[in-house]
Amino acid sequence: PMLLLGSEVTVGTDGSVWLDGEPEDKLRLVNVSNLKELEREPNGLFATKELQLDLPPGETQVRQGSLELANVDSVGSMVDLISIQRSYSANMQVLKAVDRILGLAASKVGEV
Repeated sequence: PMLLLGSEVTVGTDGSVWLDGEPEDKLRLVNVSNLKELEREPNGLFATKELQLDLPPGETQVRQGSLELANVDSVGSMVDLISIQRSYSANMQVLKAVDRILGLAASKVGEV
């Protein structure tokens, strides 16, 4: 990682990095063909052993100051999670009832 010392850092839509109005560096924008090959590294970084293909200019844009949205629907995911928990709880109650019935049947067979 590079440490930029200055008062104003600007990132252009093409990935160019400017420090106090002077060009400093450029972000390398790449495309990874197989996302399963990505390996998590410290500080929120990812790495891959495969060849990374540079994106052609104009194919994507960098937006300084923007936040990337998650690719999941948080409300829908919570509804799904609650539904799964309730189904699990209901199945556990059924299994406990079956276990009690089998226990009673075993004890009654022993009495005869």
